[in-house]
Amino acid sequence: MKLQDLHEDASILTNSLAGLIGYLRARSYHEISEDSERALQGTADGFEFRLREHLRDEDVIIFPSLKEILPERGADLEGLKAEHRAMRRLAGNLSELLRKGSLDRAYEVGRTFLAALFHHMDRESRILDTILKELGPEREQRLREILLDRRVRSAVQDLQPQFSEWKAALEVAATDEDFAKIRIRRSGGLATGLHSLRARLERHLKRRVPELRKIEFDYEDTGR
Repeated sequence: MKLQDLHEDASILTNSLAGLIGYLRARSYHEISEDSERALQGTADGFEFRLREHLRDEDVIIFPSLKEILPERGADLEGLKAEHRAMRRLAGNLSELLRKGSLDRAYEVGRTFLAALFHHMDRESRILDTILKELGPEREQRLREILLDRRVRSAVQDLQPQFSEWKAALEVAATDEDFAKIRIRRSGGLATGLHSLRARLERHLKRRVPELRKIEFDYEDTGR
């Protein structure tokens, strides 16, 4: 996720939660079928997954990058991370209530959640806008470089467990604007099964970091 994507993603999240609450409110006027309840649970699970991805990207990639450039803003960013923990708890509570079929209670929790989410998104937007205005051209360029590198490393880390099954390790060898070089290290050379994993990693990188135009791989036999 890039900084310019945050507002759009926040809008999608709030609209998704508002739609879920609207559905819960409407069911108080009429019974809903078992199929509708399953669809409702699927919607809630999808919302929770997107929210957790959004918060993870901010906590692991965006906030540390901003703190590296503007350490004096660390307290503001830590405050936002504390609110993220509350968001995760609310999302988990909402999904659990829906799984149990406690729809009235889920509606109340959802309303509380939506109010908290709106408040958080507004506060976060104001803090990030202020930070961006303080950067200046030189630090803004440095921030772009740091963000790209962290996003590539996060995407690579997502698939490291699958490579570990082949006793292979991934290493980000270089990143530069729209380029990334990934090193695959393994004793005994490149196993046949790693070819498909490499293709999966390339697709994953392009999804998580869509501005990448070139991805290179090299291989290191650690047994030599």
